Amino acid sequence: MANIYELKDQIKACIQLDEEHVVDTEDGEILNLQQFEALQMERDQKIEGMCCYIKNKLAEADAIDAEANTLSHRSG
Repeated sequence: MANIYELKDQIKACIQLDEEHVVDTEDGEILNLQQFEALQMERDQKIEGMCCYIKNKLAEADAIDAEANTLSHRSG
């Protein structure tokens, strides 16, 4: 499975020939439009996954900060 940067490069290397076909300029492979769209969807899913990961980490940091504040007020 490709990482986000590899997917970006793969997508950038494609040129649409007609309504149904796309050619990969790096290896000359002709993809159908569904394969090309699947590449774009895979990239979008990876981006969404990274955003969810960051959102969860920020929420976790906020929860830790809130708990630290609660504990510091108890002892103070």
